[in-house]
This record gives sequence, C-alpha cells and structure tokens, in this order.
Amino acid sequence: ADSWLQLLHTFRRAPLTNVNFAPIDTITPVMWRALFHRFPMLDAIEVGASHSQYETEPEDMHGAIPFLQALYELSPDGRNLSAPNLQCLTMKDFPVNADIVARLRWLVQTRKAAGKPLKRLTLDDMVFLDGIKSDTVVAYLKEADPDLVM
Repeated sequence: ADSWLQLLHTFRRAPLTNVNFAPIDTITPVMWRALFHRFPMLDAIEVGASHSQYETEPEDMHGAIPFLQALYELSPDGRNLSAPNLQCLTMKDFPVNADIVARLRWLVQTRKAAGKPLKRLTLDDMVFLDGIKSDTVVAYLKEADPDLVM
C-alpha cells in the first residue's frame, strides 16, 4: 500500500483520465479510494483478473468486490461519488456470481440516482458461475439504467 500511495503522489499533477490495472487482487479498498480521490477526472477504468486464478473462488472474487465497493461509495456527506466523471468501466476475466451481479447493479443504480450514470459497462471474458447467464446479467443491469451501453 505504501508504494501505491507513493506512486499516486508522484503522478498527483498528471491529468489522468483513464487507467488499466490487472490483476487487481492485491489492491485494497483504501488504495482504490486514494486513486479515485487523487484523480477525480477519471472517465475510463479497465480492471482485470487472471484466468489462472479460476481454480478457487475467494471471498473478494479476485479483487472485484473491493474495487466495486470503493467505486460505488459516496462521500461521508452523501453527495459525492468516487470517480465522479467515470463514464466507461471495463471488467475482464473475473468470475461472476450473484454477489458480483448485485454489486454491479448497485453501482449502476447509485451512479444514475446521483446524476453521474455510467455510459458504458463492458464485461469481457467473464466466467459466469452458478448457472448465471450473461444475457440475463445484461438485461438485469439495463433494467437499472436503460441508457447503459453494454
């Protein structure tokens, strides 16, 4: 975490608008919040897991849960979203269970309700678990925001 914070400090004046991280299983919610706070102009984020990790299904789903949790948090006053300018989110190579689907829907709903909706959500090479179907997930998320492009 210290090297992460040092890296963020080093680039603090960079006009960063998009980032790509993979795998993300070692990035904590505190680290994500620091990134979102330091670079509020982020409009595109791409995160990924590693296919080699699919032998197990850890509690945090290879970093997806801490990432989503940090992304949909509101500020203590309830008025500001993390990454307020985020428009495009791409997630690659993650296993998807009912918890991930619920968190994605909460993210879509929270951002729409705050007037900062995602414009595009891309789920690439996801491994759907427990009989979950990708077209069902897409329909469920678009129900939360019909304007969302997937």
